[in-house]
Amino acid sequence: MRAIRCVGWGMVLACLVAARARGQARFEEPSAPVDVSHYRTVDECLALTERVADSLRKSAAVWRDTLPLEAMDYDAGPPALVRETARLCRRNLPDTTTSLDEFPLLMALDRQAGMEEQADTLVKRRLDLVPASAAGERAALVIDTIVPLYLRAPVRFTAAERLIDALGSSPAVSRATWMEALWKLVLAAQRMGDTARMMHYARRVVAVGNTLTEADRREKDLLVTLEGYLARAILNDRARLDSLRRSTASYVALLRADWAGASGAGRRAMAVPRGRPPPPRPR
Repeated sequence: MRAIRCVGWGMVLACLVAARARGQARFEEPSAPVDVSHYRTVDECLALTERVADSLRKSAAVWRDTLPLEAMDYDAGPPALVRETARLCRRNLPDTTTSLDEFPLLMALDRQAGMEEQADTLVKRRLDLVPASAAGERAALVIDTIVPLYLRAPVRFTAAERLIDALGSSPAVSRATWMEALWKLVLAAQRMGDTARMMHYARRVVAVGNTLTEADRREKDLLVTLEGYLARAILNDRARLDSLRRSTASYVALLRADWAGASGAGRRAMAVPRGRPPPPRPR
């Protein structure tokens, strides 16, 4: 009798669970772009594409790739539905908007829409607004705004590098500023897990660092020293491990040589006393 009761209660519970499951609303991945006719500003369009992207992320129940999430996001562009939504919304916006406030948002939307030629044209038009005598303003615009936008997914290293090299060829831009811009490419390649490209840009950082003058170093002294040292660490990683297999002294000597090269012919002692006892603490 007890066994029959258990079976009966089990069947009732199963029916209740099934009925409740049928009553639940199941989220389905959106399959078509939403109506964008009433979106008239770039802020509204970007908010819309972010909502679409967020809905796609929530609907992805199965992980379909073995790549790290961050590397995959940097290597690929937005989903097709996000790209199509951005493209349709971009049609509602005037192409003549190139003010400093709107430019970064418009470029971000163009890149989301896959309209890379239009993004490049927008960059050119924005740079043309900067007077030829305002080298500092141009450098800040390229390094702080345009290059980071090109380094968003899908990353366009060639376009970013071309703008950075244009800065480097200008006599009005210091080599310290050029080196700072190149370091952004190293970090972007590192985030993507692109070792070959990271090594390539690290070599360029070291090459520019080797040509820094005293005036360049005074402009961004600690920054260029650290960037040069970290770039050497990337290039000499295997050599450091090999030296450590021989002896600690050999490893420390290589670290000090890298610091001397990064700081400018050993003009400053290494900040970390590697291989030496620390100084006594003052009483």
